[in-house]
Amino acid sequence: MADRYKQYNSGHVADLIQPGASAWGTDWLGETKVASPLTAASHAGRGSAANGGTVSDMGHLVAFGNTEEGLLRTVMGCSERGRPADGPLDHTTGRGWVAFHKGDYHDARFNKNNQVTLLLVECFGGIARHGARSLRFFARRARDVKRGRDGTRYSRWHASSFLSHHTAAIVGAAVFTDAAHIEDEIVHLKQRAFGAASASA
Repeated sequence: MADRYKQYNSGHVADLIQPGASAWGTDWLGETKVASPLTAASHAGRGSAANGGTVSDMGHLVAFGNTEEGLLRTVMGCSERGRPADGPLDHTTGRGWVAFHKGDYHDARFNKNNQVTLLLVECFGGIARHGARSLRFFARRARDVKRGRDGTRYSRWHASSFLSHHTAAIVGAAVFTDAAHIEDEIVHLKQRAFGAASASA
């Protein structure tokens, strides 16, 4: 299966592929992530002398602060910055060394000149900047009578604007699916508790 998609990116299969749909005429690849900002692990971002700086959880200060930085590094990769002698990156000053990280879409970006977009939605709603920027681009393309078209099926329950419709649909899907997972977990916990109570009776 993965061999079929090497023409777009080698080493990782994209979630969404639009051939020829990038801003410069190559292929557009989308990597979708629905992340929770509430995790048991906390990343202090101190890094190490051997591996350089690392991500830091900053959700208490900025939107997507617990999710975007780490996923951008995973998906898009990271260029080397600074020198090892500078010590690992200090997030409070912006100074220090960051080691090179290849990323899942290195081949698509640097060998095939494809456009790659991280479509990050947090489970509580909201779309991160890369996904929002891409949606605005597609909204403009849909209005372009020469290069684009709008094949969206609008209903009376959704806004007729391309951007509003798709933003609401994406965020709504993330929130409702997360709620469904929470409900499933509650049922599972109740079943475990009932089984434990029955066994001890």
